[in-house]
Amino acid sequence: NALLVGTRFASTVQLHLVTRPLGMREQLTFGKEPVLAARFAPDDARVLYYLQDVGGAEQYQLYRLDRRTGRAELLTDGKSRHEALVVSRDGRRLAWAGTARNGKDTDVYVADVVRPKEPRRLTEAGGTFHPVDFSPDGARLLVVQYRAITDSDLLLVEVATGESRRLLDGKGSVRGAAFSADGKAA
Repeated sequence: NALLVGTRFASTVQLHLVTRPLGMREQLTFGKEPVLAARFAPDDARVLYYLQDVGGAEQYQLYRLDRRTGRAELLTDGKSRHEALVVSRDGRRLAWAGTARNGKDTDVYVADVVRPKEPRRLTEAGGTFHPVDFSPDGARLLVVQYRAITDSDLLLVEVATGESRRLLDGKGSVRGAAFSADGKAA
């Protein structure tokens, strides 16, 4: 078992690995820009995905780090803003939010880990959409649609087709959600 932690040195959060209780941190990223989020590949803890800023403008990009080689590979376009990274439980898919379509609206993108540089846009509408959890089988994705800090909806999106249905709507704030272990409830 291992834990990924963000540790701030000076003005930059970098990614560290802790492999045992009260263990020492092992620094994994050494960039000049901060790391926003990170996830292990569920099927191989030597591989992780993370979002790191580029250029100090909160233009977070998605990277894959292979801890065996120490090599980090840029997976996104290097210029759009990306956030809300989710990895499927079987480790076969990634989902994230990004502004690549028009630089303003935030859509959800899904990619197979074997072809992470070939994402498919799952949502395409005005506003902000963030993925929050894959179903256990990876076939569905919970997505939050934000309109304002106090106004968001929870959507259930079919990964294969992009078809969605609202699970919660109305005036309220949805920050996160998760599928039950059997995938029958969210």
